[in-house]
Amino acid sequence: MPSKLVIDRDRSARAVHAARVHLPTVRDAGAAMLTPFLRDGESMPDVALLVDLYLRRMIAAADAMVIVDDAHLAELADDPTARDDRDLALETLTASLTELRQLVTGLHGPAALAAVRLADAPDREPLRLQRAASDTARALPGADLGPSRITGVQLDATLWAVRLDAERAAVTTALDRVATEGREAEQTLSAKNDAIDAFDEAFRQAATLLTLLLEFAGKPDLAEKVKPSGRKPGRRADDEEGPSSDA
Repeated sequence: MPSKLVIDRDRSARAVHAARVHLPTVRDAGAAMLTPFLRDGESMPDVALLVDLYLRRMIAAADAMVIVDDAHLAELADDPTARDDRDLALETLTASLTELRQLVTGLHGPAALAAVRLADAPDREPLRLQRAASDTARALPGADLGPSRITGVQLDATLWAVRLDAERAAVTTALDRVATEGREAEQTLSAKNDAIDAFDEAFRQAATLLTLLLEFAGKPDLAEKVKPSGRKPGRRADDEEGPSSDA
């Protein structure tokens, strides 16, 4: 569903565009008022067509704004999945390092933890966690842990090194995806903001022109219905209810 600030703008645009039914009134009133001042060889300009062109431009800008808003919302919809995958990868790696610390302690005693860079509990900060996993994976294969406290039970250092490397790589991939999603969201938001700015200007021009011509035609009541807001860009004065912020 489009965002509220886009919905409000689009609604105002459609209301102003609907007022094109009054263009014959504008044209006829202008002709009656200004024809006496035409010089030889001159003819009345088609003011109704001019206004209609501005209205068409406004609607095109509104349509473009809705499209990029939809694109931004679609991009944001991908973000929760990326963050969930990141959290799961971090949780998995943290759990493995914790399990390995317990295993090394149980088999070889607390003093052996230093040999595999596990003297401290896993740091949950993503970059430090990855670094710790990498250090431990490198230290494991050649680590001198001493004899096992349990006869016949040995720590498979190579297997654990491979496991930690794989889980660390999964964390890196997940973090990269979250970062990429963030950059993509910034791009679609920038495109949305540009489209809103373009619409606001097209709306201001079309609504202001139509308002003035309806006033010149002696239709102030109709002019009030299309008059642009002085507080909310891209909205009619009739649509000013509520706070002026687009937040």
